[in-house]
Amino acid sequence: MTKFAAANPDGVYAAIMSEANIKFDSLRYVAERALIGQRHEAILSVQMPEKPGSFRRLYDIIYPRSVTEFAYRSGDPDTAVVYVGMAIDDSSKADVEVAKVVEDLNQEKDFRAIDISQNDMAKDHGRYLAGGRRNNANCKDKDERLIRFQFPEKPGALKTFLDHIPVGWNVSLFHYRNHGSTTGKVLTAIEVPAGGDLTEFLDALAYPFEDETSNPVYENFLR
Repeated sequence: MTKFAAANPDGVYAAIMSEANIKFDSLRYVAERALIGQRHEAILSVQMPEKPGSFRRLYDIIYPRSVTEFAYRSGDPDTAVVYVGMAIDDSSKADVEVAKVVEDLNQEKDFRAIDISQNDMAKDHGRYLAGGRRNNANCKDKDERLIRFQFPEKPGALKTFLDHIPVGWNVSLFHYRNHGSTTGKVLTAIEVPAGGDLTEFLDALAYPFEDETSNPVYENFLR
């Protein structure tokens, strides 16, 4: 209705509010589509080099904007393709802000970004399918560990995670979606080089976590 009123500013409108006989699952779907439709959220597809440090370079360009969703799984030995949701504070300036982020990303060496916010296939299906299995050929000397975190739902939580990752360690899977809670549920896989101390990293980060490396879902679908 707000979108219609904005397109027809000379009218006088009244809203009739009634009970919404709708299940919470359906309500979540409506809310997610509304965020994108009213340009409170943008969805980007980004290709970047498949090497340690690329994730941090990507986030440095988006920050301090809030990341609402991130889905990625390593596969190709040279190129990573990630799915990024980004919050828009001022919907009236959304087109300009999103275009600026896309432009900044495309100015990075070996980065390629496009705005897929109005792509229905991306909104309905792509966001749930981003990922795949690990490419074992790229990980001969590394041990991938799957960790499920609880991030504090506040600006800078992802930056803290990235800043704590030791140089040379690679994030090979990352999935997060904002659901309006006080904590964010994050699933990540980290390639720990021989001699690396994962426990030291987890203790320094101090985010609640569960090690899911032995989880059968990981074994059957992601590893």
